This record gives sequence, C-alpha cells and structure tokens, in this order.
Amino acid sequence: AFDSTYAEGLALKAAVKWYLGYLSHKEAAPFKIKSFPWYDDLCAVFGKDRATGKHAETVTDVVEELEAEKENTTLGEDDFSNANNVDEVESMSVSDATRGAQSHTQSDGSSKKKRKAANHEELSNALTQSASILAEVIEKASIRLSKAIGEDLNEKHMQLGKELERTTTLTTTQRHKVPRMIMQDNALVSYFFSVPDDEKDEWARLLIDGSL
Repeated sequence: AFDSTYAEGLALKAAVKWYLGYLSHKEAAPFKIKSFPWYDDLCAVFGKDRATGKHAETVTDVVEELEAEKENTTLGEDDFSNANNVDEVESMSVSDATRGAQSHTQSDGSSKKKRKAANHEELSNALTQSASILAEVIEKASIRLSKAIGEDLNEKHMQLGKELERTTTLTTTQRHKVPRMIMQDNALVSYFFSVPDDEKDEWARLLIDGSL
C-alpha cells in the first residue's frame, strides 16, 4: 500500500544528499564541522512503516475480504433447501461450477490489477510532484545560502586587517602581506577567523614563512 510519507521520505533523503554535497564545496569550509540538524528525525520519517498509508489494509479489512470470498465460492444452506430433491442437487453441472469459480477468480484478479495500477499511478504522481517541489526548494535555498555565505565572506575580508592588528604583533608590512596571501582562498579566510585569538599571531607568521 502506498504511504504518503514514503514520497516525503524520498524528498527528504534527496535534500540530505544535496546538503551534504553542498558542504563539500570549497567555499563552505566553515560549515563542515557543524552537525546536520534534525538528522535523526529525517531518518525516522524515511523509515516509517508504509503499511499506514492511504490504501493500507487493516486486519479487519483482510478478514472481511476473506469472508466475502468464502460467501461467493460456497453454496449456502438455502440453495439446498430450495432444491426439489437430491437428484436436482446432484445434477448441478461440474462445468458450471468450474466456470463460476473461474469467473470469480478472473474478476478478483482484475480488481487487484486495477488497484495495483491505481497505486502505482498515485505513487508516480506523488514522486513527480515531490521532485518538482524539492527542486524549487533546493534552488531557493541554494540562492539564499550562497548569498549569506558571500555576505559573510565580504565582511570577513573587510575585517581581516583589523583582526590581524588586534590579535597579532605583526608589522604593518606583514599585516598587509597576510591578507594578500589568503584572500584568494575563501576557505583560508574563514579558517583564520576560526583560529583562537592567542594562536593567530603564530599562525600568521608560519604563513608568511611558508611553513603552512
């Protein structure tokens, strides 16, 4: 049976893959050490039992279906009581009974095929819709995230000189040299700001000496 959470799970799983792939980008270095939020919740959604979907069958449904089949394939007591005599009952054609059973089986099989086809079509439509929505969400999120990262890096570039002056004992010439060496690599800029203040002086000097 189809469960709407299955399509949601696929969408969420795709979003997780995209998110982790995005973090592998060289400009996303500051985010690599951060844990992915709601990971356990997303796993729980994706792993939810699909037997709870819209077309799921309960135990009651199964019992009712079996009872209905039993009634359709078994002669009732009224059929015998209404017969004129035993000979009339015995004269029932075996071929007629066989055709009746075959007709019921074919009808039941046809109904199941129709239900399966309907379920497959519903699943396909749900996945298509989920993929379309996911693509739109990813595009918007990517634009917002790229913009936020760009603004953050621009701010860091502007603060780099003051940060070197505040946390190091470098000469003026050295303080101008360090930005020129690292501003071409946004990951290095981000890493510099993640270094503890009491280690920034040593880090900058090692960079200038070519030891990093």
